[in-house]
Amino acid sequence: MPIMSILRNSLPLLRTKVLDAEPWPAGVTIRLAGPADAAALRRLADLDEHAPIVGDALVAEVGGELWAAAGIDHAAAIADPFRPSGELALFLLDRAGRVRRARRAALRSAGARRAARQAA
Repeated sequence: MPIMSILRNSLPLLRTKVLDAEPWPAGVTIRLAGPADAAALRRLADLDEHAPIVGDALVAEVGGELWAAAGIDHAAAIADPFRPSGELALFLLDRAGRVRRARRAALRSAGARRAARQAA
């Protein structure tokens, strides 16, 4: 079953669930995906039977392998179904949403400053 179906059904529960202190293995690196990650993201999408993430993405890397990824520009996540990566995917979705909101707020404030300068 694709991870997005599982996530859609779990979101109401996640809002009230207290996550474990360590829901994933030690040595996890959360970072912004780069051009070098394109092949690994396609492989991850194939494993998850989901379309590859387009645009900026956050990835969770364990031991040099991508276990999960979430799009920043849109709410989409992919995860390796053969690894305990569900909590990582949820964490990445949450973090990507925060980054997305911060970007929008920065754009709004920049637009407001620009409008104020033009009005002056």
